[in-house]
Amino acid sequence: MSSTAFACHGYGNPDDRVAVGAEGHKTFSDLQADVARVLPYLAAVERVVVTCEDRYRFAVAVLAAWQSGACVVLSSTPEPNAARADATLSRTLHVHDGHGVGTDLRVLLAGPDVGSASLDPLPAEQRLVALSTSGSTGTPLSVDKRARQLLGEARDLRSMFEPRKPQAVLATVPARHIYGLLFGVLAPLQLGVPFVRETPLMPEAILDCARRHEADVLVAVPAHLTALAAIRVPAPGPLKHVFTSGAPLTMACFNDLVGRFALAVTEVLGSTETGGIAFRRAAGDPFTPLAAVTVRTSQIGDLLVASPYVEGTEPVATGDRVQLLPDGRFVHLGRVDGVVKVGGTRVSLAAIEERVRGLPGVRDVAALSVESGPTRGHEIWLAVATDGWDAQRMRRALREWFEPVVLPRRFRFVESLPRDDNGKVPRAALRAVFDSDESVEVEPSKDLELLTQQRSFLDGAEVVALDLRVPPDLVFFQGHFPGDPILPGVVQLQVVVIGQARLAWPTLGPTREVRRLKFTRPIRPGEIIALKLTRATPGGGRIDFTLAVSGEAAATGTVRFAEPGAHE
Repeated sequence: MSSTAFACHGYGNPDDRVAVGAEGHKTFSDLQADVARVLPYLAAVERVVVTCEDRYRFAVAVLAAWQSGACVVLSSTPEPNAARADATLSRTLHVHDGHGVGTDLRVLLAGPDVGSASLDPLPAEQRLVALSTSGSTGTPLSVDKRARQLLGEARDLRSMFEPRKPQAVLATVPARHIYGLLFGVLAPLQLGVPFVRETPLMPEAILDCARRHEADVLVAVPAHLTALAAIRVPAPGPLKHVFTSGAPLTMACFNDLVGRFALAVTEVLGSTETGGIAFRRAAGDPFTPLAAVTVRTSQIGDLLVASPYVEGTEPVATGDRVQLLPDGRFVHLGRVDGVVKVGGTRVSLAAIEERVRGLPGVRDVAALSVESGPTRGHEIWLAVATDGWDAQRMRRALREWFEPVVLPRRFRFVESLPRDDNGKVPRAALRAVFDSDESVEVEPSKDLELLTQQRSFLDGAEVVALDLRVPPDLVFFQGHFPGDPILPGVVQLQVVVIGQARLAWPTLGPTREVRRLKFTRPIRPGEIIALKLTRATPGGGRIDFTLAVSGEAAATGTVRFAEPGAHE
């Protein structure tokens, strides 16, 4: 069986530094001695679940596992349920460095000197790691990597750090992610340069760590780089080169990093399943495939990747939509699973996110596609980190680029998005942003034509009366019903009643309940709705409503909202 050279051949002598950090610097001879200390504990082990947070101890555990022939189990979270479950299997060891269950690696490393591990080449087909995907596009999946794939990619990445050899590599991405593992541990080992043991996240801590350890290469994700670009410091210390992956880097952030900090920026496209695919040196530029990677597209424009970093010989469908260029590069158009139909119109979630991200005062954004029944198919919910926008204003801004039917129906304005430490927003976490707080705004449709509106007061109640024309081509009629279209009751309630009530009284709280709801007449295309909204008590949350067409009642009921200022 063929072998693949091990990852540490870049060090010329035993005194070369492998790691630097607040807990002490480590040389190549230290690494060999520490791996040797751990190896006896792995003699009967097939799987090693590694949750060490210190990057050097993480490397020791991983290298010892590989030398013993064991597979390393990693996950996208530091204490994954999957890892705990795997740790209960026979011949499995769970190692940590202060947080977790199992064996504390610090205890093993405090043992007596037992010599040096030679760190021999590994069989090409040896299963090195079982990784977990981030869950940003669905349920997390487990992905295996063999020595020829993982170490081959680490070897090939050396060219991306050229033309000058780094002094030290600092990563804000934990090594349990493939991006952090490859760029923050394995590539430095291949290059023979030290990596920083800590994983700082806040911009001030990143710059301080880089200065203390003379790190000139930063491996990060857009969320961390955006925060870094936002602080006003004259220079980024020794930093010269930035790698970013996991999500698109905005043009504004790129311009700050290049223009103000004079940093070289390399954006890497890849995934846990495929490994690295391509790179670019400027935000918005086409991507250049890695030297060992061949790309083409399917009939629907899906990116297909043939790579030595993936299993099998057939091209792998990535779920990315691209446009191939004559020179071999490609333009990334977003995710295939990020293109949905809303009311029969196709729209890209990435395109909406890009437009919102470009609005002044927006720090971050994530769009979610949610099934909404046969009438609309899907609707879009938008979570935005900002202090200066509301739903109505943002919808008006988006009308410059998108048809009204595809505009987001729900908004959630937050301080920050639930990005994981690899910079992605898992779908389940994004859905929880909406599910965990009932104050999600349901934005009314702007598709109804407002003809007249009057506001009056009667016996202490505030009354708003509107005449609304229902366009014959209104999207809500699609599929409801063919040959005899009528406006669905849920649309009458959510869009006409609740939507117009929120326009009339913007301070209304979340919807609490609907009572005495009756639908007595269908509403058809082209008809004019007479809507009467009565707020019984000034500032109160009870709204009585009637809908009528040609003087005939179509719907009646009461909607109760949380009163303004009520605690959730």
